[in-house]
Amino acid sequence: PSRLFGAVIFIIDIVIAFLISWTIIDPVTRQEELVLVDEKKGVVEVRVSCASNGVWWKIAVLMWDVLLILCAAVESFQIRNLRGEFNESRSLVSLVYLQFLFLAFRSCTHLLAHDGVLATNIE
Repeated sequence: PSRLFGAVIFIIDIVIAFLISWTIIDPVTRQEELVLVDEKKGVVEVRVSCASNGVWWKIAVLMWDVLLILCAAVESFQIRNLRGEFNESRSLVSLVYLQFLFLAFRSCTHLLAHDGVLATNIE
Protein backbone atom coordinates (compact mmCIF):
# COMPACT_ATOMS: atom_id res chain seq x y z
CA PRO A 1 0.00 0.00 0.00
CA SER A 2 2.78 2.48 0.78
CA ARG A 3 4.36 1.87 -2.64
CA LEU A 4 1.02 2.59 -4.30
CA PHE A 5 0.57 5.80 -2.31
CA GLY A 6 4.12 6.79 -3.26
CA ALA A 7 3.33 6.32 -6.96
CA VAL A 8 0.14 8.39 -6.66
CA ILE A 9 1.95 11.16 -4.80
CA PHE A 10 4.71 11.12 -7.45
CA ILE A 11 2.16 11.55 -10.26
CA ILE A 12 0.41 14.35 -8.37
CA ASP A 13 3.77 16.07 -7.84
CA ILE A 14 4.48 15.92 -11.58
CA VAL A 15 1.09 17.49 -12.35
CA ILE A 16 1.54 20.22 -9.75
CA ALA A 17 5.04 21.04 -11.03
CA PHE A 18 3.73 21.22 -14.60
CA LEU A 19 0.87 23.54 -13.65
CA ILE A 20 3.13 25.81 -11.61
CA SER A 21 5.66 26.06 -14.43
CA TRP A 22 2.87 26.73 -16.95
CA THR A 23 1.51 29.53 -14.76
CA ILE A 24 4.93 31.12 -14.22
CA ILE A 25 6.32 30.79 -17.76
CA ASP A 26 3.16 31.52 -19.76
CA PRO A 27 0.54 33.20 -17.58
CA VAL A 28 -3.07 33.59 -18.67
CA THR A 29 -3.71 36.81 -20.57
CA ARG A 30 -6.80 38.55 -21.85
CA GLN A 31 -7.31 38.03 -25.56
CA GLU A 32 -9.73 40.02 -27.68
CA GLU A 33 -11.00 39.07 -31.11
CA LEU A 34 -12.84 41.60 -33.27
CA VAL A 35 -15.55 40.05 -35.47
CA LEU A 36 -17.49 41.98 -38.10
CA VAL A 37 -21.12 40.97 -37.47
CA ASP A 38 -22.96 43.24 -39.89
CA GLU A 39 -20.96 44.81 -42.69
CA LYS A 40 -23.73 47.20 -43.80
CA LYS A 41 -24.29 48.69 -40.34
CA GLY A 42 -20.63 48.44 -39.33
CA VAL A 43 -21.35 46.37 -36.24
CA VAL A 44 -18.23 44.85 -34.70
CA GLU A 45 -18.43 42.26 -31.96
CA VAL A 46 -15.61 41.89 -29.44
CA ARG A 47 -15.03 38.36 -28.18
CA VAL A 48 -13.02 38.25 -24.98
CA SER A 49 -11.33 35.12 -23.67
CA CYS A 50 -8.53 34.26 -21.29
CA ALA A 51 -5.83 31.85 -22.41
CA SER A 52 -2.11 31.32 -22.48
CA ASN A 53 -0.25 32.06 -25.67
CA GLY A 54 1.62 28.77 -26.07
CA VAL A 55 0.12 25.88 -27.98
CA TRP A 56 2.83 23.53 -26.70
CA TRP A 57 1.35 23.54 -23.22
CA LYS A 58 -1.92 22.14 -24.55
CA ILE A 59 -0.08 19.56 -26.60
CA ALA A 60 1.86 18.52 -23.48
CA VAL A 61 -1.42 18.08 -21.60
CA LEU A 62 -2.80 15.90 -24.40
CA MET A 63 0.38 13.81 -24.44
CA TRP A 64 0.18 13.38 -20.66
CA ASP A 65 -3.37 12.10 -21.06
CA VAL A 66 -2.22 9.69 -23.78
CA LEU A 67 0.49 8.39 -21.44
CA LEU A 68 -2.00 7.83 -18.63
CA ILE A 69 -4.43 6.06 -20.98
CA LEU A 70 -1.64 3.79 -22.24
CA CYS A 71 -0.58 2.97 -18.67
CA ALA A 72 -4.17 2.10 -17.76
CA ALA A 73 -4.49 -0.08 -20.89
CA VAL A 74 -1.31 -1.97 -20.00
CA GLU A 75 -2.54 -2.39 -16.42
CA SER A 76 -5.88 -3.79 -17.56
CA PHE A 77 -4.05 -6.23 -19.85
CA GLN A 78 -1.81 -7.37 -17.01
CA ILE A 79 -4.64 -8.04 -14.55
CA ARG A 80 -6.95 -9.85 -17.00
CA ASN A 81 -6.14 -13.34 -15.59
CA LEU A 82 -6.68 -12.63 -11.90
CA ARG A 83 -9.34 -14.40 -9.88
CA GLY A 84 -12.88 -13.18 -10.39
CA GLU A 85 -13.23 -11.22 -7.15
CA PHE A 86 -10.00 -9.27 -7.83
CA ASN A 87 -10.37 -8.91 -11.58
CA GLU A 88 -11.40 -5.39 -12.52
CA SER A 89 -10.03 -5.51 -16.04
CA ARG A 90 -13.43 -5.16 -17.74
CA SER A 91 -14.34 -2.00 -15.87
CA LEU A 92 -10.82 -0.67 -16.40
CA VAL A 93 -11.03 -1.39 -20.13
CA SER A 94 -14.33 0.48 -20.40
CA LEU A 95 -12.81 3.37 -18.46
CA VAL A 96 -9.80 3.45 -20.79
CA TYR A 97 -12.08 3.36 -23.83
CA LEU A 98 -14.21 6.24 -22.58
CA GLN A 99 -11.17 8.31 -21.64
CA PHE A 100 -9.75 7.70 -25.11
CA LEU A 101 -13.01 8.91 -26.69
CA PHE A 102 -13.04 12.03 -24.50
CA LEU A 103 -9.42 12.69 -25.43
CA ALA A 104 -10.22 12.31 -29.13
CA PHE A 105 -13.20 14.68 -28.88
CA ARG A 106 -11.16 17.19 -26.89
CA SER A 107 -8.33 17.03 -29.43
CA CYS A 108 -10.74 17.61 -32.31
CA THR A 109 -12.36 20.51 -30.48
CA HIS A 110 -8.96 22.02 -29.74
CA LEU A 111 -7.85 21.72 -33.37
CA LEU A 112 -11.09 23.17 -34.71
CA ALA A 113 -10.98 26.07 -32.25
CA HIS A 114 -7.32 26.70 -33.06
CA ASP A 115 -8.06 26.84 -36.80
CA GLY A 116 -10.93 29.28 -36.22
CA VAL A 117 -13.73 26.90 -37.21
CA LEU A 118 -15.31 27.02 -33.75
CA ALA A 119 -16.07 30.27 -31.95
CA THR A 120 -13.93 30.88 -28.88
CA ASN A 121 -16.88 32.05 -26.74
CA ILE A 122 -20.23 30.37 -26.34
CA GLU A 123 -23.02 32.84 -25.79
